Formats: sequence, structure tokens, C-alpha cells
Amino acid sequence: TQATGETAHGSMFSGEHLSIIGIAEPQRPTRVSVDASQALPLHATASGLACLAFLDEHTARQIVADMSLRKHTDHTCGSKRELKALLAETRERGYSMAVRTFDDDVISIAAPIFDAAARPIGAISVASIASRFGKDSERRIARCVVDAAASVSEAAGGAVHPAVAAAIDRLRA
Repeated sequence: TQATGETAHGSMFSGEHLSIIGIAEPQRPTRVSVDASQALPLHATASGLACLAFLDEHTARQIVADMSLRKHTDHTCGSKRELKALLAETRERGYSMAVRTFDDDVISIAAPIFDAAARPIGAISVASIASRFGKDSERRIARCVVDAAASVSEAAGGAVHPAVAAAIDRLRA
């Protein structure tokens, strides 16, 4: 939050959704407000996409097969084919982006937190008001998010996934 000037939150993976475990809001009048009691859907949030993208293929396939792709906005992923493409893009990038998918006025970036077997157990996310989000803020926020998620993973005895490690290297360059 201090580095980005935006709302940051951490969440834990709970099978079919994410549960928020912590929120930090910036001291600015216009900011994203996150409801700690709200379960985050996997297909419509950056945190959910980050977790789904780095699950093993079998587990991800099972979760996606049972998933309801409820539309939260006109931009929410509405098909399994589209979701599959988003997950591939997230794995390649090393972090996820949700552009107006859960709330029309919000763009989020997230990176997964991993356990010792490099399985995603949660995510760190930063949510920005869409009108002040751009390429410069994307790079700055992504760098903060992947660094924070890697630090939390390592502090918890986890192993950072190679795609996330590559993202860290790219974003620091």
C-alpha cells in the first residue's frame, strides 16, 4: 500500500473461492474498498486467477469443471475457453490482472503465495481505481505484488514458482 498508493490485500485459497485475511488501504480519499467478509470468486478476481493459474493441471481442471462463471460485470470471464486463455496468460506473465472484471471501476494485479511444494495457497493483490491505472502503474504495482508474494512465500517456507521468479527478474530490469 505504501509503495503503490493503492489498496492491497492478502487472501487464502479455499477450494472454490478465496478468503480475505488482511487489507491495507491508502490514506487517499478515492480508493478501492475491500469487504473482508466477501469471498472472492476465482474467475473474476486477480487473486483467484493467480491461484488457479499455478495449480497443477488436474486440480485446476476439477475446480474449473465445477465452477459457475457468474458475470459480475460485462468484462467478467464468461466461458471456460476464455478462462483457460486467461490462466495461460497469467502463467506466462507470472502475475494476474483483472481489468474491470469484479467491479467496473477497479483493476487489480495479484501474485500467488506458494507452499513448500510450490502449490498456490493464497495471493497478494493490489486494487486500483481504473481511471488512474496505466502502463507505468501496471509495472510498478506488478513489481510490488510479485516481490511481496515471493517474500511471503519464502517466509512461510514456500518455494516461488519459476514463472513468478522470471516475472520478478523482468520487472526489476
